[in-house]
Order: sequence, then C-alpha cells, then structure tokens
Amino acid sequence: MAAILGDGWFGSGYSWIGIRFNFLPPPTRFLAKLQITYADGSNETIVTDHSWKTAISPILHSEIYAGEVYDARLEQEGWNKAGFQDSQWDSVIVSAPPPSILSGEPDTPVRVVEVVKPKNITKAPNGFWLVDLGQNMAGRARMKVNGPTGTVVRLRFAEILGKDGNIYTENLRNANATDIYILRGRGQETFVPHFTYHGFRYIEVTGFPENSRPSRFARRRSVLPTHHRKDCDLQ
Repeated sequence: MAAILGDGWFGSGYSWIGIRFNFLPPPTRFLAKLQITYADGSNETIVTDHSWKTAISPILHSEIYAGEVYDARLEQEGWNKAGFQDSQWDSVIVSAPPPSILSGEPDTPVRVVEVVKPKNITKAPNGFWLVDLGQNMAGRARMKVNGPTGTVVRLRFAEILGKDGNIYTENLRNANATDIYILRGRGQETFVPHFTYHGFRYIEVTGFPENSRPSRFARRRSVLPTHHRKDCDLQ
C-alpha cells in the first residue's frame, strides 16, 4: 500500500490573502487502515505506524489555486509496487492524533466523459503558444511531450485575453494558476497534475522543446460529485 500526499483543501492557500492550513496546523498527514480477511477466516489489520517509509515525490508543489510543479527526474520506478527497494527512504514521523474525530466519506470518483478538440492554437503577441479551448471550463491539462532532460514547460491558465492579445490574469488576484513540468528526458512523457485544477479558456504554453509545437489539444469533461470538470489534452 502506497500513497502520494497533496495539500488539497486541507493545506492549500485560498481566500484573497492565501492563508494555508486553515483546518489544522501543518504538515500534511496520511492516515490509513487496511483490513484483510483471509480465506481461512482469519483477519489482519495494517495501519500507518512507525514501520512506514517516506521519500520526496516528483511533486514539488501543488495547491488548488496555485497549480502544480512536477519534476519527472525525481520519479522512482515501481515505488508503489510490491517488492520495491525502499532502504534509502526515511522513516516516518508519527504525529499526535487530531483534536476532533475523523471519519471516512465514501464519494463518487472523477470520471472522464468527453474529449473535444480546441478552437485554435496560435502564437500570442508575446511570442508564446496560446491555446483557445472555445469556452470557459474547470479542469486540468494533460501534456504529452518529448525533449531533453531538465527542460521546463510552463502552462499558465486564464479565462480571458487582455487588450494586447495575451492572457489576462489580473482577475485571478493571488492565484498563480500555473502548472510546471520538468522533463526527465526519456522519450515521450505524459504529465497530468495530481492535486489541482483550473478555471480557464486559454492556456499559455512556454518552454515547449524547440522545433516542436502543441499539435493537439482537447478538453475532457469529468464528473465530480457536485460539479463538472473538464480536462484538456496537449501533445
């Protein structure tokens, strides 16, 4: 059993002044219990305790309004598979229990239900690639890219364009609404942010490898428990 932790609503900075950790103090924590019933009727319970290990993930930063920074060079093959060698990982620190009672909440998972191509992909006046999805939406971008290791690709999201024809972000106030992907440099790579989403119609793409261009975008609509989200594809 393995997990990646993200700030989510628990730790992300939101409101107009961007206060983080509004519910409990940091850090982000992981609490899990696995109950096993064997064929012979016996039971075993595995919980998060001192025996667990931890390591820095490729996700360097991820907040709901700020966006996500992902360094693919830090990926560890098979880290969430049985038999992975974790001798170089650190032991976890067990924190005190929270002051309130925690309870699990079964919920509907996000599912992709639609893929639609964008209206246009052009160069903005500032020289960066500009992708127009044709309508405002809430979702994520999935990017497929080839390039040298260490290449930094930046996706900035906006709802409207300014008078100069570039993306307009003043209305986002302190929300960066930016995803950053650092290539590992091993053939085609795919990036989808894990713990963020954006409200946008336009995506400004910078750092895409030379002699390449975003050749195809699509938006993918996903169903959330209480609202809809659409994802867009970039290759």
